[in-house]
Amino acid sequence: MLLLLMACSSAQPAGALDWEQAIETWHYTDPLPDLPVTDHTGAARHLHEWHGEHVLIGFIYTACPDAQACPMTTARMAQIQREVPEGTPLRFLSLTLDPARDTPETLSAYAATHSADLATWTFATGEPELMTDGLPSLFNVLSLPDADGTLDHTIKLTLIGPDGRHVAEWKDNAVTTADVLSAMR
Repeated sequence: MLLLLMACSSAQPAGALDWEQAIETWHYTDPLPDLPVTDHTGAARHLHEWHGEHVLIGFIYTACPDAQACPMTTARMAQIQREVPEGTPLRFLSLTLDPARDTPETLSAYAATHSADLATWTFATGEPELMTDGLPSLFNVLSLPDADGTLDHTIKLTLIGPDGRHVAEWKDNAVTTADVLSAMR
């Protein structure tokens, strides 16, 4: 395996790993790989754009029928966004688990419905396999589609530090603004 990784890294210039290779070679204690996403405006973005700030990340999908899952995750993030003191270096990132339905336009409408302040909050989609398997795997989020089109998934918010490393996580939306601010210290 080491020889394969060395061969892959020598065949491509530094930083040219595709997202599948970046995820495969990532270790939990490393900073998150610089993965490509598309934001709610349709703009191409990369996860490293938010280095230097804490980022609160949640996985959602806009058609989620369970009020205690994605709608609650989004409501919790909106509450935290409203309550953090102005100037706090905290960004919010909602990543869809349903890129086939959650287009940038759909994510933008969802953000408006939930009164998200898009000055510090990004809703993002991306390549289907990246959003359904790759990114969730980095956060130990499991998502399984049901026959009716719903997704059963882990409910978790994760705080990433300014260096791109994991700081804290909260399951089942059990997080307060005080929890996030405390973890940022």
